[in-house]
Amino acid sequence: MSTVPGSLRNDFSTGINLAQYKRKVESFIRKHADHVAVGRLRFNKPLTPTDLEQLEHFLFQAEAAESRQRFVECYGEGVSLPRFIRSLVGLDRSAAKEAFARFLDQGRYSSAQIRFVEMIIDRLTASGAIDPGQLYEAPFTAVHHEGLDGLFPDAEASALIQLIESINQAA
Repeated sequence: MSTVPGSLRNDFSTGINLAQYKRKVESFIRKHADHVAVGRLRFNKPLTPTDLEQLEHFLFQAEAAESRQRFVECYGEGVSLPRFIRSLVGLDRSAAKEAFARFLDQGRYSSAQIRFVEMIIDRLTASGAIDPGQLYEAPFTAVHHEGLDGLFPDAEASALIQLIESINQAA
């Protein structure tokens, strides 16, 4: 005889099912990182309305996601599908390097400044986006205790933030 109340048992079961569903959806997306529209996200290419339609069809018609309604139930209404997918597949390293190469070509930078930019590229490669506020937190503060502002003059710091925001916006 079970000593767990029925409602607690249902909450536990629902939590497990939600976790299983999310693992299944996220695994499906990672396995299909070569999909054309997913590739555009990975390579920092702007999405067309057709690309967005393809992403939605790709995911919501897949057995893993079950349906748009099930996806919304599990992830919430306000989830940006392109940003969600990019968070799973990341940004291609060469695309990130290319975006920041233009920035680095515009001036002469110290090894600490270059390392800081490389850390941004690492984060974008892993998670697909970065909140500019993170540039003032660890691990970025390991390069300089003030983060971005401690390494770059205002104009260059602003240019870096604009570059990051444009990459984030592409997803």
